[in-house]
Amino acid sequence: MKFILVFYDLSKKAGIQKALVDFATELNDIGYNVEILIGPNKIDKYFTIRDKIKINQHAIIEQNSQKYLLNIIYKIIYLIKIIIFLLKFNLNKNNIIIDFGTSFGLLWPFKYFFKSKVYLYRHFPIDLNPHLFKFYGMVFRKKCIIVLNLRYKNALNNLRFKNILVLPNTYDARWCSVIPCGRKTRTLSQTKKIKILCVGRYSEQKNQQWLINLLNEYKEIPFECECNFYGDGDYNELQRLSSDKRNNKVQFNYHTSFPSPVQLIDTNTIVISPSIYEGQPIFLLESLSHGSILMCSNINAHIDIVGNNYYGLFDLNNQENFKNKLNYLAKMIIINTDLEYYYQIGKEITIPFSRVQYRKNVENLIIDILQ
Repeated sequence: MKFILVFYDLSKKAGIQKALVDFATELNDIGYNVEILIGPNKIDKYFTIRDKIKINQHAIIEQNSQKYLLNIIYKIIYLIKIIIFLLKFNLNKNNIIIDFGTSFGLLWPFKYFFKSKVYLYRHFPIDLNPHLFKFYGMVFRKKCIIVLNLRYKNALNNLRFKNILVLPNTYDARWCSVIPCGRKTRTLSQTKKIKILCVGRYSEQKNQQWLINLLNEYKEIPFECECNFYGDGDYNELQRLSSDKRNNKVQFNYHTSFPSPVQLIDTNTIVISPSIYEGQPIFLLESLSHGSILMCSNINAHIDIVGNNYYGLFDLNNQENFKNKLNYLAKMIIINTDLEYYYQIGKEITIPFSRVQYRKNVENLIIDILQ
């Protein structure tokens, strides 16, 4: 049995790219032949790919346009080229194609040409565009979509999808130490400065602008604050963000490169994720596994990880609620309150996303696929 994983690019450090590499690694470790089919861009050094996993890079480039209709035409052209390329593989029933989002993930309707099973692995942004589900509901049928969690599965089932497969992504435990959060924060709080950490590419989705605006306008903030942003993405967006400073009580730092997650977490006191939508936020899992004090927007992807009752959840439309929670957590840190229980909470939350559980999830997924 051979798995062919199809995607357009591994040149960026993002959730779907990590999901592909993790899935390929696990399949390879279990003993399956794995081939990754991607475009010509250089693979980011962040990803470590097993030697036995074959990388097949083609020269097909997907063009993009700001004009909606032209962009759709480009995607259709790209899809046709990928289909023609795949047909040269001499595929058969012993091949399983996993499409990680090629041109809307529309390889599946052509499975009869490939003579292989075709599945779509999709990070559905429920918070972003619920109308997208209706489109997929018209195109996809029984047992063809792999999603990240039960919330996505239930949303698709409500649109009469059937037998949706679930495979939560995993975090890399190598980056995460076992230093309890309380011990860490006591050391940091000696400066009486609260250091906020916000990690993610500079973009509208990650919503750094919301946090910058709030802290800039929070003139009565009762503590000294340093806000550290780390990410890549649109350089112009970074320039625009970094030029916005209206509060002398808050120091903003912007970085385009960063060390391992555990080093970032160890040198900051509160991790904040104000995203508008997410697939499955890996840095959130890494932060929790390391016992971080976490605040995150109450979007579906965050709630699926921390639950509805997690104290650090906040509403993007309620700034006062955010300020009250931030002040409470900052006060706990500054007065050296023991925050050991945050480590225990994070440890419990991340168990379903551990590498051990991920192996079991992949094995169960393979059983479902082969039935």
